[in-house]
Amino acid sequence: MPTAAAQEVLAQPNYLTMQTGPDSHIVLEPAYLLNINHSCAPNTFWNTATMQFEALEEVAAGAELTFFYPSTEWDMETPFDCRCGAAACLGRIAGAKHLCDQQFARYRFNQHILDARARAQAM
Repeated sequence: MPTAAAQEVLAQPNYLTMQTGPDSHIVLEPAYLLNINHSCAPNTFWNTATMQFEALEEVAAGAELTFFYPSTEWDMETPFDCRCGAAACLGRIAGAKHLCDQQFARYRFNQHILDARARAQAM
């Protein structure tokens, strides 16, 4: 699985960033990692603590790598209508903040997302 580094760290998100903390959004390098697509049935998990993609299942050689964007994004700058084709596709992808409890329970999330959800639920 690919390992990445932060080419740039920004305080605000944009279309090309990945959230790594409450106010930390990185531009990944190598640049080809910017092209890993979202799926509601992902085959990888982007671990912001280790800066590595981790396989969630056996990934065949040549298979497209995908991850669940809300696993890193609390409130996405650029939400979109998903067309991943998964049987349980969520439809609108806007960040973990917008998931109901049932949807949230289906996925693995990075610690900054778990912390943000705990803060939101404590309000």
